[in-house]
Amino acid sequence: MFKKVKLKTVGYGFFGAFVLMMIVVSFMPEPISQDFAVVEIADIEVTVHSEGKTRVRENYVVSAPFASRMLRLEIKPGDKVVAGETVIAIMEPADANFLDARSRAEAEARISAAKAALEVAASMLEQRSAELDFAESERARADGLVQGNTISSSAKEAYELAVNRAKAAYAAAQSTQNVSKYELEIAEAALLSPAERSTDTTIVEVKAPVSGVVLRLYHTSEGIVQAGQPLVSLGNRNDLEIVTDMLSIDAVKVSVGDRVVIDHWGGTHKLNGKVRLIEPSGFTKISALGIEEQRVNVLVDLIGNPDTWQALGDGYRVEVFCVYDEVRGALSVPVSALFREHETWSVFLVKDGKAALTTVTVGKRNGTKAQVLTGVARGDTVIAHPSNDIEDGTPVRPRS
Repeated sequence: MFKKVKLKTVGYGFFGAFVLMMIVVSFMPEPISQDFAVVEIADIEVTVHSEGKTRVRENYVVSAPFASRMLRLEIKPGDKVVAGETVIAIMEPADANFLDARSRAEAEARISAAKAALEVAASMLEQRSAELDFAESERARADGLVQGNTISSSAKEAYELAVNRAKAAYAAAQSTQNVSKYELEIAEAALLSPAERSTDTTIVEVKAPVSGVVLRLYHTSEGIVQAGQPLVSLGNRNDLEIVTDMLSIDAVKVSVGDRVVIDHWGGTHKLNGKVRLIEPSGFTKISALGIEEQRVNVLVDLIGNPDTWQALGDGYRVEVFCVYDEVRGALSVPVSALFREHETWSVFLVKDGKAALTTVTVGKRNGTKAQVLTGVARGDTVIAHPSNDIEDGTPVRPRS
């Protein structure tokens, strides 16, 4: 009887202990699922990121040499051209314009004025001719008087001067008459019809000034073009450069010769480049949010085998990462694992299934990784994206 009572008591004791344990377990905090990351050795590149576009380094724009009628262009974008051989455009003299009623009346009035001016010039020429004849006759009479010692030599010289003046006046009158004739011809030419004026059939062939490919056509159809109007843009697709407009506060970090990584250009691999020039003058640009920004153009040369960027052309969009600082073999953590705690950088280490608040010293960092100088060791586990629920000692587990 004694043994039975004792066994029953022990059974009750075990049951009570089990119940107590379950109550304790139910009140224990549930581990929070978090993303873990391992402290590792990695290379850290500090870059300035910006968008840019490609352009042909030497872009040659062929323009119309004179106002003319250009025939329809036969070349197309992408066609190869040879300097001095490939015909870019064929130019013909432009057709004359028809005159409206007002312009015709003005032209007829100019003809009348030119005819009147010609009549005046003819009358003046006759007057100057008569004056010259009179001066020459007076000089001939003076020659006879000099031989008879009737007048002095100085008086004869006065008659010679009068003859010279009369000759000069006659020559000026002749020139005035010629000018009047030309002005009359110009005035009459303005009244010619387009069919009468379009007698010049001279054709001028505009040839490529350089070898390369046709990049762009500014004017394709047949029509009238003015002198200096752009027709075709030529260049070498293999001779590309990249221009990117950086914020001025970012451009001051970059130096000529810095390494550049070109990504997100459409290819499966990254391209390499080098900063060639940082323009000394900035400009104001309005952002998509309507904010005024001071920007600076930075020119980047593509380096390496041109075959790796054959798919690129003039004016293509690319993303540029200018490497202005880098660390090789750095002890690194994800930059998202860092947070500020009492004016210092901290991370949450994972120790024995719990988050341990740890102060660290941060060196170089970029958008994804940060160099850690003190506070962690290689192989340690940290919380990659600590949430607001995490505190020192909070139980954590890896997110499934």
